[in-house]
Amino acid sequence: MNKGRLTYYFRKFGLIMLADKIKFALFSVLNHRKNEKFKIDFPDVVLPPDYMIFESFKLDYEKYYTGGQKTATWLCELITKYVALEGKYILDWGCGPARVTRHLPKLAPGAKVFGTDYNRKTIDWCTSFIPDITFVKNTIDGKLNFDRSYFDVLIGISIFTHLSEENHLFWIAELHRVIKKDGIAFLTTAGEAFKIQMTVDEIKQFEAGHLVLRGNTFEGHRTFAAFQPKSYFAKLISTYFDVLEFKAGTVQSWGIEQDYWILKSK
Repeated sequence: MNKGRLTYYFRKFGLIMLADKIKFALFSVLNHRKNEKFKIDFPDVVLPPDYMIFESFKLDYEKYYTGGQKTATWLCELITKYVALEGKYILDWGCGPARVTRHLPKLAPGAKVFGTDYNRKTIDWCTSFIPDITFVKNTIDGKLNFDRSYFDVLIGISIFTHLSEENHLFWIAELHRVIKKDGIAFLTTAGEAFKIQMTVDEIKQFEAGHLVLRGNTFEGHRTFAAFQPKSYFAKLISTYFDVLEFKAGTVQSWGIEQDYWILKSK
């Protein structure tokens, strides 16, 4: 039985959140020694609570901090092919506990960096412990408390992958509202490579060009999953953005890469 079929039954019987808590407890034990070593090696690094890290990525302090630093560096290198980041207004939409966001001020000197998330506890933690960044809570349903054309650069890593179809429509319009004309957006989606995790019926739906959703849980949470065919997402963004670069994700030894899209606002 593949992972997709297994989680299908957890969702069907309302057990997906219980399964997630069991997974969290398991990784708390499995990664305990490694995480304790990280705290010894990097005593000055302020870390979020364990479940906050797990909810947004993996319960692995090194992957949270040094992995986040590597991702931020890679991301800035991609974006600077199209726009210089120094002095720009940058938004990390759905920033979680700032795994990537916390590294951006050093990588983009003089930039004003913002992070938003729907999770109040996450935003409160980031505001208390991550300096030089403005953190703002947003709602789940396509509302950002910023003026029109406020940002030069917008980042959204694995956010559409946890939204309903209705909120795909709301959020792409809202992101376009807050980014400047010709602004650059970096977004990720769960594309073709994720078919290895899908059920037979989900694969049929995906190959027909339809959004595949796994709900019966809280939208926005890691247990709510959305898979986007390339054709679906290309159509979704076409009114608002031009595609500058697209790269399909592949299956790696550590897991599955998401597709990434570098976009220019119309």
